[in-house]
Amino acid sequence: MDNPLADKEILLQEIKHKLDERCMIFDANPNLEDELAMCSEHLLDTYLINNSIEDDVILNAIHEREVFPCHFGSALKLQGINSFLNLLDKYTIMPKYSEDFSARIYKIGTDAKKNRLTYMKITGGTLKMKDSLLIKEKLQKINQIRIYSGVKFINVAQVTAGEICAVVGLENTKIGDTLGSDNFKFNPIMLPEIDYIVLLPPKYDPKLVLQQLRILEEQDPQLNLVWNEQDQTIFIRIMGEMQLQILQTIIRDRFSIDIDFAIPIETTIDETEFTDTEEWIEEILNEPANFAKKNKLNQDRETIGTEEIDIIINRMAFSNSGKKSTWNRPKQDYYKPPTTSISTIARQKYLLIDGYNMMFSWGNLKELTEVAIDAARSQFLDVICNYRGVINAEIIVVFDAYKKKTGEVEQKYNNITVVYTKENQTADQYIERFANKYKDKYNITVATSDSLQQTITRTQGATVMSSRDLRMDIDRQIKNAMEKYGTAKPERNFIGDLYPESTQ
Repeated sequence: MDNPLADKEILLQEIKHKLDERCMIFDANPNLEDELAMCSEHLLDTYLINNSIEDDVILNAIHEREVFPCHFGSALKLQGINSFLNLLDKYTIMPKYSEDFSARIYKIGTDAKKNRLTYMKITGGTLKMKDSLLIKEKLQKINQIRIYSGVKFINVAQVTAGEICAVVGLENTKIGDTLGSDNFKFNPIMLPEIDYIVLLPPKYDPKLVLQQLRILEEQDPQLNLVWNEQDQTIFIRIMGEMQLQILQTIIRDRFSIDIDFAIPIETTIDETEFTDTEEWIEEILNEPANFAKKNKLNQDRETIGTEEIDIIINRMAFSNSGKKSTWNRPKQDYYKPPTTSISTIARQKYLLIDGYNMMFSWGNLKELTEVAIDAARSQFLDVICNYRGVINAEIIVVFDAYKKKTGEVEQKYNNITVVYTKENQTADQYIERFANKYKDKYNITVATSDSLQQTITRTQGATVMSSRDLRMDIDRQIKNAMEKYGTAKPERNFIGDLYPESTQ
């Protein structure tokens, strides 16, 4: 509830729609028992007989997943914290733990002195310092038991069932392992599907870097490192662009290595149906010998160059400035590949702009919105129309209308498209839906300064521009166009006019 525009009722309806109708507010809800009675026949019978529902009945219903309590507040503003903790304490059941020792490992780490830490939750019995545990058919001794609070910790002599701790002295443990009598099987909900080649700076020994990356793999087994001895190449499996940036930062901070990543060319090739098999084979047999050079065994993988990766990371949307990397392939008329790389297909560009987010971020335009928001919106759209005239991309400007009881409205405004969202839908939701639906068809860029929206957009494969990036690109593109065609500076609708001189 940190967002000043957040509405509790709207959020609750969205939770019920997307998750479960049995989600309900527990704190200060006068209709709580009436809503509970609609969740199951047992609760309805209890309510009809007793004209109330006791706490122990509610507790059991939550435990059986018949009811899902919701609570609204803001940790940032220190709102609703105590009531949330009271609710958590009141409606949770302490599990019954076994007297035999058991534990689940959920994290592997290191401390400032490079001691290996195994984080675990005790799910049965007691663990004491100097106890010996059988791990991979080898007895290992617990040297320290630590209870952490942030980066600080205290040493304790023992921990009991229900507690979490970090222990020093264990080797060869990994996330998901169980100790003692615990038979829990860890199965990841999501698995990474994209393989990347690790690109190392010059003069770095790949084998030494591999040893360091193995430390990270131990802490996150889903990285799934693979070593290619023949090419001296490291492959890594990870979710996508955002995780790559996080991993780059971790490697830079821990090992002082600036690495990069690239996707092997085989993962970017479309499979196509080819029917003229006999003609193709005959054509190959009749080709001159130099055609055979195209089919080398163990040919090095082609990868995206580091310049392309820099462009993606720096979010250089719709910019023709700067050098473009070239493949320098010799063009041969007799060679026609049966497949086409996705990277060579020119896709239609789309720029989606979070209208109000941009307007409230742009200098004097923000002041105008406080006086006459319609005039500010028109002036903003005029600027975007000018921008559309000098870039090769379709532009959709999206405005929130979720508090108005109307359907979604889409209309043309000169050379751009303007969308007013339907009731109970924000501009963020519209943009997320569009990006997810057309991510494989269009080259999509989203202009927003909302950090959460930027993160979600990147996970969907779209490019992100901040308010400042968009403003600078508009200024540059329009300025270049005027210099190219020798036109005078317009008196209005140039984005720089929306800012005082001190901010440009």
